[in-house]
Amino acid sequence: MRCWNETEPFEKVPKPRKTKMKNKKAQEEMVGFVLIVVIVVIISVILLGISLRSNSTSSVEESEELNSFLSSVAQITSDCEKPKNDFLVIGDLVKKCYDKQVCSDDRIICDVLSSTLRNVLRNSTYVVGDESPNQYYDLKIFYENNGERVQVIEDISETSRRLEVGNCLGNKIYKEKEFTAFDRERLFMRFEVCYV
Repeated sequence: MRCWNETEPFEKVPKPRKTKMKNKKAQEEMVGFVLIVVIVVIISVILLGISLRSNSTSSVEESEELNSFLSSVAQITSDCEKPKNDFLVIGDLVKKCYDKQVCSDDRIICDVLSSTLRNVLRNSTYVVGDESPNQYYDLKIFYENNGERVQVIEDISETSRRLEVGNCLGNKIYKEKEFTAFDRERLFMRFEVCYV
């Protein structure tokens, strides 16, 4: 039997190295696993955001169907005479409205243009309603001044109860028709329709 001597230090019992290495390796694997999970979650969130964004934004296409519609609308005869017994078509109303003219019976041409267009649209295939595939339509008549659009008449629009004009949940089509006023100003009639 050995006695303990103050001059001799305690014998250190070596710890098994295998356990220490196993713990370190397990920790590294856990950290790696957590990193992989975090990366997968981040990528999933990004893809989900892209998917939701692409579903909520509608496709916007220029439409030849609307081109035909606007060309036909421009040829519809109104009840505005200028001069007397010469009834103006909508295309002429657009130009004369820009020039702030009045009909022979002293009605303001812009008011006649607006009411005639509202009546045409209410009776068109683009009517909006609960039974209709159309969610909204928006008709603008404007000219451009230094790159900014200036309204000639107030926008004519109708929307279903489901959404506001501009927030299309389906497909969006549009067309712009150009008119030239008497002073060579370029006027535009833009018609936009959202449908499902």
